[in-house]
Amino acid sequence: TKTGEILQLLDTNQYSNNFDGPQLNKNIIVICLENLGWLKKNPLNSSYVNWIGDIYREGIYERKWRGHFFWEPYTTQQMESLKDLTLQLCVEYDIPASCIGHNVRVDGVEKFEGIVTRSNYTTDSTDLSPAFDFEDYKKIFENESV
Repeated sequence: TKTGEILQLLDTNQYSNNFDGPQLNKNIIVICLENLGWLKKNPLNSSYVNWIGDIYREGIYERKWRGHFFWEPYTTQQMESLKDLTLQLCVEYDIPASCIGHNVRVDGVEKFEGIVTRSNYTTDSTDLSPAFDFEDYKKIFENESV
């Protein structure tokens, strides 16, 4: 959640249909971060609106990416919980402690052993957004021998 709370939605022997192809879905652990994603600017009152019409007035991350310009930032609490959870899962499931470290499509990402994002699989996914601090996230792997 935005407050850093971790919720486990599926048992470890279950999987979702996050991606095309059941084999890929069976071989991944999906972590979702609560985030509004892309926002549209309302020129009449300088507010921003998310994809379902809710008004957002807090700090905005601005960067053109995949047809959108404004993004909700991720919270410090989310990033700290994500770092802890990632390291825990790497140890528990013998996942190499490495990550692609960006949100652009990568050919052959299915063969990468480590941490990837949904946007590494496709050019139309907008998560993780450009508001995600990959440089900070990658630092967790520098001092860890997992």
